[in-house]
Amino acid sequence: MSSRTSATQRIADRVKGKAKKVAGAVASDDTLRQEGALHEQKAGKALEAERLAEKAETAAARAALAERQRSLALEEQDLAEKAERIAKADATMEEEAERTLEHQRRDGRTRQLGNERAALTEERRALAAEAAVEDLDSRIEASKQARNSEIR
Repeated sequence: MSSRTSATQRIADRVKGKAKKVAGAVASDDTLRQEGALHEQKAGKALEAERLAEKAETAAARAALAERQRSLALEEQDLAEKAERIAKADATMEEEAERTLEHQRRDGRTRQLGNERAALTEERRALAAEAAVEDLDSRIEASKQARNSEIR
């Protein structure tokens, strides 16, 4: 039942209840008065049920949002760990490149190594930039989804 229909039904029950209570008072009919009171109680209980349903929906939405935020925090932590591993790998590669450079200097191939090192650095920078773009894209998408779920 829609909110509008239930609101109309509540009003109708409340009016019916008042009318029956008045009619019962005029006719000195306790049964009619009680029936009127029951209609009014029904309207009150229907309103209370609607409010409780709204509270339940709000609580469910908050729980879903909290879960999404927890999920995003875990994803962010995972990304930070991956970044740390990449930094360690970069440091290892840098050390290896330095050792190789030293060997090549001894062999008289310093210029060639410098070019290779520059190319490697540029390649690493390009890969890091691509990873950063992908990370930002996923965060933007997650933010949009979180915002959309908050709106709903």
